[in-house]
Amino acid sequence: MNPSLPPPGVLITIPQGHLQEAWYVRGRIRPYPGEKCPKCGEAFASIPHPIIAKEQIDLLCPKCLIRPLKVYIDGRGIRDRRGEVVGNLLKDDAGSPFYSFHSAHMLLSTIREAYKKKNFDARAYQPDKVRRYAIPRMAEEYVSALLRGGRGRGHYQQTERVLEMLSEVAGGRDLRTLCGDDLQEMDKKLAKDGCTGATRKKYGQIVQAFARWFNTYHLPHGQRIEIPPLPMITVERKEIGWIDTPEQETVLAAIKFENLHLAYRLLFATGARIGEVCGLQKGDLIQAERNDGICGINVQRSVTQYGKVKGTKTGEPHFKPIPVPLFSQLVETCRMKFDGDFIWKTRYGNPYTPVRLSALWHEASVGVGLNISLYAACRHSRATRKMIELQKEWMREVGRVLGDTPKIAKGYVRPIGEKRNVKKVHGDGGN
Repeated sequence: MNPSLPPPGVLITIPQGHLQEAWYVRGRIRPYPGEKCPKCGEAFASIPHPIIAKEQIDLLCPKCLIRPLKVYIDGRGIRDRRGEVVGNLLKDDAGSPFYSFHSAHMLLSTIREAYKKKNFDARAYQPDKVRRYAIPRMAEEYVSALLRGGRGRGHYQQTERVLEMLSEVAGGRDLRTLCGDDLQEMDKKLAKDGCTGATRKKYGQIVQAFARWFNTYHLPHGQRIEIPPLPMITVERKEIGWIDTPEQETVLAAIKFENLHLAYRLLFATGARIGEVCGLQKGDLIQAERNDGICGINVQRSVTQYGKVKGTKTGEPHFKPIPVPLFSQLVETCRMKFDGDFIWKTRYGNPYTPVRLSALWHEASVGVGLNISLYAACRHSRATRKMIELQKEWMREVGRVLGDTPKIAKGYVRPIGEKRNVKKVHGDGGN
């Protein structure tokens, strides 16, 4: 008689909850293939649960009461909503064999619980693929692909940090099980660390790009995963400030390196990118006699924040006119230089970087109480002043056409980019 069963004649009362839960009892724990009792050579038998149908509580030899050395989970009957099958699980999540019935039953219980809650994904347990598509391993391969593709150092370093954070949140799970909950947890961690909405959105987009790369290069079309949606993030758009010429001169006077003042004045006058001004050489100065009476600079290259010289952002050189007094100062500064020499370079012969110019400007602007970035003080300020001049010219032209003063005509000129909501009125067909 089985010692786990009650004596004959004893009435067994099965709780109602057990009858309701018996339907999801799937999967079996079996002895390792080919393993038999070391004493009698008989096969091991499954000990059934006294109450729950189709459930087992142990594996034993009926005669010798000896347990097997190793067991495995037979999950061939467990399918998820996609039709994926778990299969035979010979090892646990850490890659170790199941040396006891209890260790295998713990993992099987976890699978059954997920199956009961209808959020089960069989791909997370498939032994032939779970290690191959683990999130940390795929993240490392993705960063290597970015390096081979020639992406900048800042981009792949940021991607590496984001995917490390994703691995902390999701663990070593299969990447195919990535879902919106993982992005939600990562976003909670970022919000707790004090990251802005724009940063949190950017990090979420990096994870989405990671999932798209995985779909494209690792999964066939029919097995591709859904790209997890971004959490609901409110991005507060920062208004970029601008300053006029008096404020520019105030900050410039606070910068102690007078040899760089001309570089800042060139940024104010042209609105060029900071890296493009850092990459200027003497040969880029265009005399008025060679350009139909207009003097200026020929922007052909740019300097990155790490000091690397590369092409312009548009990929093509472009000409920028500058005032004659400023051009004369540039010519005087380059009087003892060769055409291939950088106009502004350090004592080591390297060109100044945008980071260096921006840091000096930031320190000076904070000192005078403005606290405005160099980009906003030169490029954005130049564009804003030009837009204001054009709007004033439009007002004068509208006033001339309508017969009004520019002050009255101001009401007819909308700011750039503003849209007016017009309701469509359906008439009666003509009148």
